[in-house]
Amino acid sequence: MMPEVQNPSHGSNTDQTRIPIRVHSVFHPWPPFRISRLQWLGLFAVCWIVALLTHAEGLYLAMHNDYSVWIRVARDCQSGLTLYEDAPDNKLPPLFLLIRLIDGPRPEVSLYLTESVLAALGGLALFAALRRTAPRSALPAVLLLIAWTGTSGTFYGAQITEAISVWLDVIALCLFFCSVRRGRPLPALLAGVFFFLMVSFRIPAVLHALAYAPLLVVCFRDWGAAKTARIVGAFAGGIFLALLLLLAHVRLAGYWEPFVGNLVRNYRYGALHRMPLGESLKNCLATTMGIVRRNPGFLILMSISLILLLPKAWGTLRHERLWLWIGLLWLAGAVAGAFPGGRHFPHYYHVIWPPVAILSTLWLSSMRNASRASSAASPLTTSHSSLTTHHSPLTRRLGWGVAFVFTALAVLHNGRGWVALARGEDSLPRLEVRQAADYLSRITSPNEPVAVCVWDQWAELYWRVPRPGPTRCVAPQCFYGFQQELFDEWVQAMLANPPNLIVADGSLLGPTCVNSKYDNTEFRPPPGDPFYTLRQLVQDDYLEIHRIGDLCFLARRGGSHDLHSASSVTGSPSP
Repeated sequence: MMPEVQNPSHGSNTDQTRIPIRVHSVFHPWPPFRISRLQWLGLFAVCWIVALLTHAEGLYLAMHNDYSVWIRVARDCQSGLTLYEDAPDNKLPPLFLLIRLIDGPRPEVSLYLTESVLAALGGLALFAALRRTAPRSALPAVLLLIAWTGTSGTFYGAQITEAISVWLDVIALCLFFCSVRRGRPLPALLAGVFFFLMVSFRIPAVLHALAYAPLLVVCFRDWGAAKTARIVGAFAGGIFLALLLLLAHVRLAGYWEPFVGNLVRNYRYGALHRMPLGESLKNCLATTMGIVRRNPGFLILMSISLILLLPKAWGTLRHERLWLWIGLLWLAGAVAGAFPGGRHFPHYYHVIWPPVAILSTLWLSSMRNASRASSAASPLTTSHSSLTTHHSPLTRRLGWGVAFVFTALAVLHNGRGWVALARGEDSLPRLEVRQAADYLSRITSPNEPVAVCVWDQWAELYWRVPRPGPTRCVAPQCFYGFQQELFDEWVQAMLANPPNLIVADGSLLGPTCVNSKYDNTEFRPPPGDPFYTLRQLVQDDYLEIHRIGDLCFLARRGGSHDLHSASSVTGSPSP
């Protein structure tokens, strides 16, 4: 479409020279302001600073148990063990490759810096996509997205796969948007690579492909079938290229069969029939209500956008209407991705924040002032001066005000942690974990087998003080749910050759596991299983030699750590 614009240099009585200007259908009626490279760097710096200030809870809270296990698995693979066979877990290789790449003496710090850089890049990509189609929403959406992802109750200090996946998701969709806008296949190729990486961190995120449907409609409308096919082919080619590189790594690293077996287990673990739909919906409602109670502001802002835009949702996909459908389908895919397996843990919903941030700010771009309305009334004969429409000061102030308020609240949310870090203080769970790690290091040698069966904050012991276990099952608490044969193998090894030392909290074994919150759940075998024989053996044959919180150090009677046994090592540390 090539609308003609009158040359303002001619008077009304002269022949009017018409200047052809291409107005792409996804563009706003006015050209966006130009941004220099220095300004882009400045915007990246702003996004990174906001991410550093609002994503810091992993520095002062206890580490998430899953990430502790992943660090141990990644380090075991680094030392020569085979992933999935000698170092079992259910996540795909890119997660462990990333951990090995960024690992350091303080894993929480290296992850914090890595995730905050990804957040800044994702924010920059979202701003670049929105500024030409919903410019008033661009910067507020970016600030809200970064702030909400760090303080939402779904974040867990970035120590979840969703914290990485969410930014790969944003970058992939924005690259595909760029490809559709410019009609070039290269951004779509890169989008395919990022889309595959996103799915490799969180497999159900493949449902986020729903958000690409409106962009495909726009691409076909504006560029025709041939160019759309090339763009879609480039996107598929990016996915295939990333998949090929992953499979080549798996083959060269020598764990092809364990990798295929892990894919099969993941399919079983995430099967929809694992939990009745009614129970799954109830869990979904409970989790989402918890997220809303923590931050009801996003629900209010989303409601404003939907009230203003839904009546105008049907029509040509452009401007706010295009992003309305992208946001709605993106949100639907993100919520649907929490249903496989039916567990609905809060971090499964961390991926909802990009569409939520977009939908929470679209009302800003939908508040059109009179000058824009007048220019839209006759787009083919608008003078050059009327093409440059200025934003309403009130709307601009509203957008900035909303973004700044929520960003300031997110910074304050992390304020106590920053103050504690500045003073050199630590939270009680982190102090207790360090005390436990120091104690375990003192009473055992690196090659001494120790049964460490802990969860929650105590899972840091898996990587802080790595000790050989009774079997290859490093963290038995989490294996019954998705790889039961490993859990059964661990139970039989414990019964056949009880270790001299057991470190246990209230999750699996020991005196503090009475009425454990995990009992009578899917994480426990049915009555009569040998596991309960093991519990009785621990109760009868082990005595407590030290306790920190609900963590117990249990020595086998007559073993090397029994302080009352003649075989005890002289000078063993006392409780």
